[in-house]
Order: sequence, then structure tokens, then C-alpha cells
Amino acid sequence: MSFWTRLFRRHELSSHRPEVGDTTGRGTLATLERYLATRPNDSSERVLLINDGGGDPATQLAIGCRFFSGQEVPQNYAEAVKWFRKAASQGNCEAQFCLAHCYHGGLGVTEDAAEAFQWYLKAAEQGQRDSQRTIGNFYHAGIVVPKNSDESLRWLLKAAAQGDRKAQFDLGVRYYNGDGAPRDASRAMTFFKAAAEAGYERAEEVLAELAKHGEE
Repeated sequence: MSFWTRLFRRHELSSHRPEVGDTTGRGTLATLERYLATRPNDSSERVLLINDGGGDPATQLAIGCRFFSGQEVPQNYAEAVKWFRKAASQGNCEAQFCLAHCYHGGLGVTEDAAEAFQWYLKAAEQGQRDSQRTIGNFYHAGIVVPKNSDESLRWLLKAAAQGDRKAQFDLGVRYYNGDGAPRDASRAMTFFKAAAEAGYERAEEVLAELAKHGEE
């Protein structure tokens, strides 16, 4: 299950999709507020926007997720970024990852790899595994920071230890090829198998191909 799937499920606030009356394709906070005005005063939807989400970073993150995914409002990355930033500034590591992802891909903001790295790092230092994997890949490729194999492995191993299957696969590739890590086919197989057991299709394909050549 991807980070975004996990996150959206965690912050899914209701199952219905209301008519918001906006056919422009531009989600705005006003659009959401107009919809909330039709809801009962005690509804959870109304509570969301009171005092900037009540100042609660988890609530702010949930609002950002709605705008990012287009859940109940037209999709609007710029609004999502605004809410992710509110939560990220309060130290919410998932929001920090979301904000970094937006800067990394230029979603709702001007693409900025250096700014993305800083937010990924903040989240990674709090144990957010997707950010740990991404930091590892930044160091491996020399994106924003100088290439550093030791730092790359350190962050990938942290993510893999938390069950991140993409990090496990990346480590398998590194150890198998001796790319930024000591060549170690046995350790590579361990990581490939862990990723495959977690349902990562690319790892399953690699294991199948290696098995054809007698490597198991």
C-alpha cells in the first residue's frame, strides 16, 4: 500500500461526495466553506475549518489531503500545500513529507528540490519512512547534496527496517550490483525477498529472473 493510499484512508472523514457547486475545476477554501454551510452545526465537516482546523496539525493535514486528492472538493494542489504547510510547521511528519513531495514534483508550488530536501529531512528525522527512503535516494543520486553512499545506505536501512518495501528493493539492487554498497548477493536476496513478501511486484520479477539463472 502506497504512502498516499495509507494517508488518505487514515484521514478519510466521510464516505459521501457532496455537490459543491463548483464546475470550474478550481477548488478553493471558499468552496469548501460553502459546502460546510449546508451541514449541521455539529457535523464533523463544519468543525474542520473552525480556527484553521482548530490549530490541530492532524486536522490541517486531513484538510490538505482533501484538496490534494479532490475528496469532496475540486482538486487543488495550491490549497493542499497551504494546509500541509500549516501542519508541517507544527512538526507533523506526514505533513512534512506531503509538503516535500509537492516541492519535489512542483505540485501547487514552484518545483524546488532544495526546499523538498529540507522538509523530507525534517520528516525523516522523526522516523517517517517514505522520507527516509527519499533522503537515501537523494544522497545516492547527488540531488541537492553531494553523493554520499554511506548516508544513502544509512537512510535506506532505516526505512527498510520499518518495512518500506521500496527501500528494501533499492537496497537489494545496491547490494546485488555493488552500487554504493559492498557487493553482497546473499544480502541482496534477503532484501529482494523482504520486498517481494510485502507485495512489491518489481522484487517478485527480479527474484523470478534470478531463479532462472539458479540464484535463489
